[in-house]
Amino acid sequence: VIVAVNPLPNFTFTSSNITCNGLNNGTITITTTSGASPFTYGTNDGVTFPNTTGIFNNLVPAAYKPAIRDANGCVRRCN
Repeated sequence: VIVAVNPLPNFTFTSSNITCNGLNNGTITITTTSGASPFTYGTNDGVTFPNTTGIFNNLVPAAYKPAIRDANGCVRRCN
């Protein structure tokens, strides 16, 4: 019997802050660097993965924790 271990996907991200107090124009862009596609993305430390593009727009000021899930169900969180 051979048991294979799927590696965790990897990613990088960039973000931009809101431009003025009271606006909701912040962004986070997650870029996949390895893993099994297709990927889904989230900004709540892997609780949910509602996004398939890795681009999050219209964000309000908050603490976001990017995460990615690959086709194998492997999840990588931002540490």
